[in-house]
Amino acid sequence: MRKSRIKLKKITNPGGTIAWKVSGTVNGKQERQNFKTKEAAEAFKQQLEVKLRQGDDNGRFLFTKLSPAELDDAFAALKFLSERGSKRSLLVPFGRLRMRLSRRAIQRQ
Repeated sequence: MRKSRIKLKKITNPGGTIAWKVSGTVNGKQERQNFKTKEAAEAFKQQLEVKLRQGDDNGRFLFTKLSPAELDDAFAALKFLSERGSKRSLLVPFGRLRMRLSRRAIQRQ
């Protein structure tokens, strides 16, 4: 499929108000939306660019606030679950970890 770049443009509406327009084609689908703030328009533009980069793949790319260490922990937890085939198998070790952390927090107080 043909892919084009995503454009961000400042526009003035007939009433004199300023808006930000994001437009482009993502994987053959026309995308166009107006925003009151530039920040909101840039966020939408980034979302469209992510869609454009991932193409027709079934994989997903998400922005996250997790640190690299937290991401490593999340992937380790997913691996742990997949090896055991059940989400329930994570509950017991998770419960034990929470109890240990709670006890440490109480001891420090």
